[in-house]
This record gives sequence, C-alpha cells and structure tokens, in this order.
Amino acid sequence: MKQALLLVLLGVGTSMGCGDDGGGATPDAPTPDAQPVATSLAFGTAPPASAVERAKISTFTVEIRDQNGAVMTGDNATSITLAGATGSLFGTRMFGGTITRTAVDGVATFDGLSWPLAETVSFDVTAAGLTPISDASITIAPVAYTKLVTASQGANVIAVFDLMATGDVTPLRTISGAATTFVCSWGVGFDEVASEIVVANYCAHKLDRFPAAATGDLAPTVSLGGDTTTMVGPSRPWIDYLHDELYVGDEDTNSVMAFPRAATGNVAPTRKLAGSNTTFGGMDTATVNYLTDELYTAGYTTEAINVFDRNATGDVAPKRSIAGSNTLISSPFELIIDHVHGELFVIDEDNGLLTFALDATGDVAPIRRIHGAASGITSCEGMAYNAATDELIVACENTGILTFDRTANGDVAPKRSFSASAMFSDVDDVALMP
Repeated sequence: MKQALLLVLLGVGTSMGCGDDGGGATPDAPTPDAQPVATSLAFGTAPPASAVERAKISTFTVEIRDQNGAVMTGDNATSITLAGATGSLFGTRMFGGTITRTAVDGVATFDGLSWPLAETVSFDVTAAGLTPISDASITIAPVAYTKLVTASQGANVIAVFDLMATGDVTPLRTISGAATTFVCSWGVGFDEVASEIVVANYCAHKLDRFPAAATGDLAPTVSLGGDTTTMVGPSRPWIDYLHDELYVGDEDTNSVMAFPRAATGNVAPTRKLAGSNTTFGGMDTATVNYLTDELYTAGYTTEAINVFDRNATGDVAPKRSIAGSNTLISSPFELIIDHVHGELFVIDEDNGLLTFALDATGDVAPIRRIHGAASGITSCEGMAYNAATDELIVACENTGILTFDRTANGDVAPKRSFSASAMFSDVDDVALMP
C-alpha cells in the first residue's frame, strides 16, 4: 500500500504520464518575446507651452518607440523632422534653426529653435514609416521690452532709456564721441537676433552696429557702407525677421534697399527700388506686410504711402498707394504695421500720428489721428510700437519721447513722456530694446 501511494505521488503508472489521454495536459513551451520594432514617435521632454518671438525655444526631445512603448535605444540613424509648422496669423513657415535631427540612442534633441513673430504655431513631427506626432503647438508671445534707444543727429548721440521713464531724465547710457564716427546719427533700430543697436549714420553714408550694452566713445563693431552699397543718406533701418532682411530708406538717392539682415562691409543690396516710376522722394523707411507679402514705403517728400510686392526691385510703379488730401499724408517719415489689429501707423512730420486700415488704398481718411497742442506731437519723425503693452511711442524733435495707447485719438495728452535736456535738445528716432 505504501509503495502504491509512492508511485502515485511520483506520477508513475498514472494518468499524468506522457501520451495518456485520461484528462492530463502538457504545459505549453515558453514563447520567445517578439522582437522590438519601431512604430511611432512621442515626446520625451515636451515642447514648452510658450516662448517669446525671436528668442530661443526651450529644448525638447522626440523619442522613437516600439510596439510596446519602449524607446528604441539602438536607433542612431533615423531622421526626425518638424513639419507643417503653421502660424495662426502668418501661415506656413519654418522654425529658425535646424528642423531635422538624427536620433541618438533613439532620441532626437531639438534645441536652438526660434519663431520670428508673435502667434500660436502648430506643427507635426515626422519620420519615415513611423506614426507621427500631430498638432503640437507653442504660443509665441511678443517681446517684453524694457528700454528705449534714441537717435539725435544734432548732438550725434545714441541714448538708452528706461521704457517707463518720465520727466527730464538722464539716459541709462549713451554712445557718442569721435570713435563712433557719427556724423548725423539720424536713425536707429535694434537687431534682436544679434542683440545690436543699428545706427543710420546719415552723413557718413553707412549703417553702424554696436553691442546692446555699448556705452561711451567707442568704434562700431561692424558697419555696412561703401560705394557698392549705393547708400548716400540712410535714414531709418528696419529689420524683417521673417525673411531675415534689413531695409533702409535713402533720402539722397530716393531709394529703398534690402540687404541680408547681418550684412556688413561694402556689399551690394539684394534688391533696390529706385527711379521715376516708383514716384519716390526723400525716402526714409520701409516695412513688410507679412499677410500679403507686400512692402510699404514712405519718404518725407513723397506725400504718399506706396505699396509694392516685397520682392520688387528696380524702377517699378507701386501696385497701389495711400495718397490725397483726405489722407493728411504730407511728410511721412516712419511706418509700422500692426498685423494683429490690421492697422498701419504713419508718423507724419506735419500732421501727426495717423492710423489707417492695413488694406487702405487711395484718398481715404485715417481711422484715427493724434495731433494738437495737448498731444505734444509736433515735428515728429520717429516711432515704435510695443505690442506687449499696445502702446505707440513717438520721437519728436521739440517735445521728446511721447507714449500713447494705440487707440488714442484726437488732441490727447500722452500717457507718459520724457526728455533729456542735459544730453540733447532734439530727438529724431526711437526703437525698442529688450
């Protein structure tokens, strides 16, 4: 009896034996794990929810994942691309920087990217044969400016002020002296990509650049000038960040020129508008309507805002103009386009700050005008628009720097103003600085 029980426990001569169909079952052999196969893309470190126009976007990563969601750490060859980037205002563009990266250990790192304008940008992430990431988005905010830079041709001084300055103030710093080579420092801009002050050195026939923190009597870092540039009397520099170009109006040659944004030395313009068909006179400025890819131009003796295709060059007629007695355009010096609100701002030395609908054409009245004794706007030749605060900032020869709400209208006092009587008696142009 004990022996039989032992045999049962050992499975000898019972239904647990092989080949017996008495109800027993043979365990399945182990199944080898399926080999990992790359199937999809996913963010590792997600893109930031927001960034600032023209500033570097925080680094984010994209992972190549297998059918089980694991990273394909052995992949060092797949190319991953940011595709279909589309802004909510300006349409399909490309990020600034490198938009295709090769995976390293299954991960692609996207750094050094930027977007040129304030809007919401949506994009996809793609790689051949893999499920993409669709409709990622980043909200691009306007630059939060903190300072103003001004130009005074009478004093040959470039001065930097606090954005919120009021009263008769001392600049934060100035650039002036023999080393600067200033002879009529008439116009000023700020290159946010290079972090440089750009000065229209009118009587020296060139554009000079200085570091943002420059102060004292120092030479320009670089200059753009010489016979090949054809600049004789450069007036107002303006930077097109979307197309990476720099525009300047030239009063003495009645022309508008486009150069690569970072151009230096004695180089020819990429394009130049000039000649009798343009109807130009005393040209000062140009700016681009990104929505229509058009160039808007102004010159103080033209008595019109002329509009061309952005890539127009040579002696061509404007495709349309804003001109006539109803417009009040008499001596326009500077233009600014506000794409968000669909408006065009014109500073006219004779008739003040004029605002038109962006699609205005012909002999139409401005939709708003700031002018009169209370406003302080008289003999004003420079202007800036701060999108972050929705304010217009005007440079006036006799009354200093005046700031108004964008929607101000009529003979209204500025919300704040300042001068710098210890440094100069007049101011010709103004630009915003971060």
